[in-house]
Amino acid sequence: MVSEMRPQSLTAQTVKPPPAESLRSYRFPAVDQFTLPNGVRVLLVRKTTLPIVTASILVDAGTQYETEAEAGLANLTASLLRDGTVNITGKHIAERLAALGAHTEPVISKRYGGATVTALKAVFPDAWRLAAATISSPAFRDSDVTHARAVLVAALERRRTDPLGSAFDMLTRILYQPGSPDARPTEGLAASAASLDADDVRRWYADLYGPRRTTVLVVGDVGTAEVRQLLQSTLGAWRQHPRGRIALRSTARRSARARIVLLDRAGAEQTALVLGRVMPPASDSGYLPLLLVNRLLGSGVSSRLNANLRERHGYTYGIRSYYDARPGTAVFSIEGNVRTNVTDSAVVETLREYTRLTRDSIGVAELETAAASLAGSFPNSVQTVQGLRLRLANLLAWGMPLDYFATYRERLMGVGPDEARRIAAARFDLSDLTLVLLGDLSRIERPVRALNLGDVEVRDPEGNLIRR
Repeated sequence: MVSEMRPQSLTAQTVKPPPAESLRSYRFPAVDQFTLPNGVRVLLVRKTTLPIVTASILVDAGTQYETEAEAGLANLTASLLRDGTVNITGKHIAERLAALGAHTEPVISKRYGGATVTALKAVFPDAWRLAAATISSPAFRDSDVTHARAVLVAALERRRTDPLGSAFDMLTRILYQPGSPDARPTEGLAASAASLDADDVRRWYADLYGPRRTTVLVVGDVGTAEVRQLLQSTLGAWRQHPRGRIALRSTARRSARARIVLLDRAGAEQTALVLGRVMPPASDSGYLPLLLVNRLLGSGVSSRLNANLRERHGYTYGIRSYYDARPGTAVFSIEGNVRTNVTDSAVVETLREYTRLTRDSIGVAELETAAASLAGSFPNSVQTVQGLRLRLANLLAWGMPLDYFATYRERLMGVGPDEARRIAAARFDLSDLTLVLLGDLSRIERPVRALNLGDVEVRDPEGNLIRR
């Protein structure tokens, strides 16, 4: 006979958690560097845990060179690289890579365009030769451009159906001056992408793609001599001399009062709540304290925001904060879907936690737990060759030293409560904060206006002002 299960005691949930353990030793791997005669820069990290190699071809051809009328061109060009070379069709490349068990994907960011390839060590040279050929001699056939453009436009249109994604896109549009690369999604804009053609793609490639604008980042079970030989045999003859472009600067809009932007989604049972502000880039001295403050506020299920809005009040299934580092700038945001009938209350509680960072002291134990969590999880984040490659690619994009992560964990653990609170007080104020709410205006506009938090605007999905 099965005995009746008795409810477990709740005592364990109220016991103070044990203190964080000291960091286990970890040594960030060294980066070997050399340059091919034609100017291609090569970075290599040897990681022999598994017989896997991953490599990114990073060309200084990111969205920072796009005008608003071209938004999507960097993305379209990078996606077309896998559609074949002057000698090999995209179909043949895809079939060959599938047979090798290799994985490729385009690279598109504010700083870079290009491609990444990952394969087992035994077949990596063959996979690399295909990927390298698409960079140095892409075909850009008219039919391929037409198909890739249709795929891109469809993806950008789908993005507009995601409430949180749409609200975040509106946030960045408001945070930055018109024409700033950071004012629009990295992927592009549907309206501008729909007007791009093969001549635009070929011009973009001619302007920006070339060996002296290219960095190859290799991580995995491979040695320097064999990488040098492989890259010289595949990219060494590349002689493209790009015309170049001037990178566009992203300039933040400044405001003396908080801004509230309302977007209508009639009948919605939830409101997409996104608020944020422009922050200094990752190269700023306050970066690590900001990471810790972000961890306390909203990065994780045990964060202050989740404890308040989810656990205490039941306004949302989850709400998070993010620190999105970009070359030259960063965006801090808080994002979550809340129930429509408590939108105003959710805004109040979100801002309560936001301003508490600047008003109240930060406890030693709370900060130590946050630091131990970030520092302790770091080795896992670079355990795979792909994770390690991504961390290094970020350093390249942000213009930071390649040995930055060598003392990353120790410096995180060294941030004290006073420093964290000082940074929070300097960065988290209401005067230059933007709040975007996408929901049923008939139910949320009046309660939100009644909060009297700042200047309220109602806009259409394109960002055009409807009323104040």
